[in-house]
Amino acid sequence: MPLQDPVGRLAEMDLAAKIRQLIVPALQADMLDALPDRISWGGYIVVPMTVAELAPLVQRARSRADIPLLIGADVEMGAGQSLTGATVLPTAMAIAATGNPDNAYAVGVHTAQECRAMGINWAFAPVADVNSQPLNPIINVRAYGDQPEPVAAYVQAFVRGCQDAGVMATAKHFPGHGGTHRDSHIELPLVTADRELLQRRELVPFRAAIAADVGSVMTAHLGVPAYDDPRVPATFSRPIMTNLLRRELGFGGLIVTDALIMGGVTAAMDGRTAAVQAVLAGCDVLLAPGDPEATAAALEDAVKTGLLPLSRIDESVIRILQAKARFVTPDAPADWPDLLESGSTLAHQLADAAVTVLWDRGGMVPLGPNIPVTTLTLADHSGASRYWTALLQEAGCRSIFTVDPSGDAAGLANELATITGPVLLTICAVAAPWQGLTGWAPQFLEPLRALARRVPLGLVLLGTPYLADALPEATLAICTYAYGAE
Repeated sequence: MPLQDPVGRLAEMDLAAKIRQLIVPALQADMLDALPDRISWGGYIVVPMTVAELAPLVQRARSRADIPLLIGADVEMGAGQSLTGATVLPTAMAIAATGNPDNAYAVGVHTAQECRAMGINWAFAPVADVNSQPLNPIINVRAYGDQPEPVAAYVQAFVRGCQDAGVMATAKHFPGHGGTHRDSHIELPLVTADRELLQRRELVPFRAAIAADVGSVMTAHLGVPAYDDPRVPATFSRPIMTNLLRRELGFGGLIVTDALIMGGVTAAMDGRTAAVQAVLAGCDVLLAPGDPEATAAALEDAVKTGLLPLSRIDESVIRILQAKARFVTPDAPADWPDLLESGSTLAHQLADAAVTVLWDRGGMVPLGPNIPVTTLTLADHSGASRYWTALLQEAGCRSIFTVDPSGDAAGLANELATITGPVLLTICAVAAPWQGLTGWAPQFLEPLRALARRVPLGLVLLGTPYLADALPEATLAICTYAYGAE
């Protein structure tokens, strides 16, 4: 049942119940098994699983909760990003490459429709970061682009589409993770921009999301010396979360931490300290703590000792209950096969529209079936080139091999020496948590540049477009901003 009276419900809750509303751990069977009857957390984050596996877990979680749950998932690329069997949509940068923010609205709507059909009411999307660092190892094509105004337009469109379809959107990662060259899943990055630059670049998309009444904003685990001690991650910074986000930008919705198990947190403090400091800074929801029970105990101890005011807990709980009253609604009945069909159509339309010719200096496009073409693939993720290789084989191209960027260049040099005709060089490089962005392997770059000076070379980037700049000798450069069946 929807939550009718947030204020009245708050008055009925004891301290332990209030604190549990702030904690959103991973949705896993063993987590549910460990809970006493009718005792629950405020919600759950869906970890990767199949659509079929999710349904019984959601039902079990709901059956144990006396207050409606927020069920969230990482759905930047559609529900299929977290749930096998749902639709995978192109990356944010691919959507922006279509040139039409209405496409971001459509993605928001469809993503929300699939989420609601599965019991998910909280989308951890869109990415509102401006990717001002070309080789950013964690944002990159997850962002809509590297210029603040276009990014803001697409962020705002996604937020409206998602929330119009009944699912709470999340602008992330505040105050902006696009200008870093380190992955906060591994370590604490540093944003070196001054306040003036942050205001006219990083904060622009977040202002747009707030103007669209976004339900939640996710924090970033990074140092921002323009606003606070660089050793203090933004998640735990009151000057950033309360003074900047709440007061200056006027955001009244939920502030949710990025996952508290990430290296950007664990390198700075232990889990109990992190929980208390995040709430003191102004965060409302603690996402994916390593030990939820210890997190709850730390918050309760902090309240009882006077370190954490009860009023600060109450502020967060009322925001959480208000969000639940707004977004926790009965599951939308849906014809799942029809949703998948419309999702597939949308994915293919967007993928086709996103393909960008960065440059064409020698007329390699179009490549006809009778033109002998050698294909070479550098892939930094397992299976990245599968669809591309199959497509080229159907077209009659001759594939050499897929090269591991961490491998030895000797084999590549031998193969390159035999090439006498046009070459299609495919780079599969996308940002991924804990993996970073590999892209160009230094030992391969010079041999490939020499090859490009000898024969026509077409560069196909199935991921980040920024790698093209390292191979200006290429006759042709095309970018898809992602790899997949589309």
